[in-house]
Amino acid sequence: MDVFEVCDTKADGYGVSGRLTHRNISLGTVEYAFTIDDGGDAGCDKKAYDVKGYPHYYLMKFWWHGGGSALTTEWFRE
Repeated sequence: MDVFEVCDTKADGYGVSGRLTHRNISLGTVEYAFTIDDGGDAGCDKKAYDVKGYPHYYLMKFWWHGGGSALTTEWFRE
C-alpha cells in the first residue's frame, strides 16, 4: 500500500489540496482516485492507496487555496 501526504506548513489562513488521477490505458479510462486537503488543523493529512503497475498510470496535482497555479507531477506507475 502506498501513502500520499499533503501538508499545510504556512499559518496564512489557506489550506492545500492534492488530487490523484488514475488512468488505465487498456480500458481508456481516466478518473479521480481521491482528493485530500490539509489546513486548519495540526499535522498533515494522509491517504492510503494501492498504486499499481502497467497498464495503470497516475498523476498527482497540488494546489494552494490562496490562488496561483497548481503543480502537477508527470504520469507515473509502480
